[in-house]
Amino acid sequence: MQRKGIPLLLYSYLATELLAPFFASFLILYGVFFLIRLIPLLEVVLELGINLPDFIRLFSYIFPHMLLYVIPMASMAGLLSVLLA
Repeated sequence: MQRKGIPLLLYSYLATELLAPFFASFLILYGVFFLIRLIPLLEVVLELGINLPDFIRLFSYIFPHMLLYVIPMASMAGLLSVLLA
């Protein structure tokens, strides 16, 4: 019995073509969002004398919120880079 739909080879090709631009744009966008969040909080962190583990804990709380914006933008940028290349 033949399997209907898109073959597995096409799925693997699409995944390999889309993942590299997605992760590249994800890292770039996350770095930009991280720096945008870092600048206002840096003054508070330095003023209060927060140590490194507390600083990492603070940004681990902010990390999921930034993912809400970064993942859709990275997937769009990855898809556009594949389609326009």
